[in-house]
Amino acid sequence: MMDGKIADFISGAIAALKIVEEASLALMGDTELPPAFHETGQRPRLVEQTLEAVRNELETLHLAGSDVTIRSLEECSTKIELLQKIFEQIALEPQMSRRARYFALVRQHGKEAAVEVLMIRIMQAVLIVAEDGAVKRATERQAKELRGAINELSLMEPSMPNEGGNQFGHYGSGPQLNNTGSGTQNNNMGSGSQYHANTMHFGSR
Repeated sequence: MMDGKIADFISGAIAALKIVEEASLALMGDTELPPAFHETGQRPRLVEQTLEAVRNELETLHLAGSDVTIRSLEECSTKIELLQKIFEQIALEPQMSRRARYFALVRQHGKEAAVEVLMIRIMQAVLIVAEDGAVKRATERQAKELRGAINELSLMEPSMPNEGGNQFGHYGSGPQLNNTGSGTQNNNMGSGSQYHANTMHFGSR
């Protein structure tokens, strides 16, 4: 029998993501909002479908669900709540003040509250759930789509402008090589170390 915590987390997450979808539809024609904001609003359905597939498989196999699943759902539930709050608040704003209100909300909650960052973190957590144990075979298609969506959203221009110095975010896979012109080269080779150097050369000598 599926763990009650998992059932509650999934039901709550799906309900919140549907609200994000509705708010996103209401905001679709607002060209003042950043492209990454609108792109984020297109992703809830994939997360919902993945969570529904996980729930169905756990029920079919009469499984409780693992501690990994519970921890991952706990991790993403607070992010889903914040994402819902941001989309709802922006949808209630007059069109002329939505962009400024969005920036103010991100400043209030911190740079990790940019909607595309929240959605990437949500999808990463749900991907862990989808690839955990016995449900993995039933969610292969959704897992593949989640990876693609994470990479696509990671490559977009951030929805929150950089306000003080150079900021480098890396949420997908593979190395990230950053150079803002002359001076320091900032290299991120995945999710690990960040390398800094004034001059870096690659290739044969």
